[in-house]
Amino acid sequence: MNVVQVIVPSLTLAVATLLAALPWGIGPDAQLVAPLLLAATLFYWNLRRRGAVPEWIAFACGLAMDVTGQGPLGYWALIYLLAFVLAALFRDSRRAGGQDGLAQPLLRYLVAIIALALSVWMLASLYALERADVVAPALAALISLLAYPIVVGLVRVLDRDAQDDDGRALVRGG
Repeated sequence: MNVVQVIVPSLTLAVATLLAALPWGIGPDAQLVAPLLLAATLFYWNLRRRGAVPEWIAFACGLAMDVTGQGPLGYWALIYLLAFVLAALFRDSRRAGGQDGLAQPLLRYLVAIIALALSVWMLASLYALERADVVAPALAALISLLAYPIVVGLVRVLDRDAQDDDGRALVRGG
């Protein structure tokens, strides 16, 4: 593993955190989209490679989202740690299951985004001590699911291993 493989995923997540923290002028129902797209970036990197983004960086990005006004302190940090754990679980099941098809990564992300959206809703409900609106997390999860292939496409440009895996052929003795 070279320096680029260590720095690029964390740097990508840091830039995505800065972009997600910007006030984009979107309505209140769509304010959760940017933080969940950041979770998609974290999910991709850690699904792709063990330890691509360390858990402390995921936690720090979550705290940065909290500090910039996206939620109570620790809210997004907990959500991003959950995304980190889900990616680790799916990565291990992917290795045990063999080769991925075209739909497998999207199905894994579907399960992860449903779990993340439910966690967002439950934590918001717990924080407010009343049942939170379910529309905003559901809409953000749907948009994040639809945007996941775009996020993966943008991040794969920076992922040297993904480009190498696509053209790799079996070589005898090597």
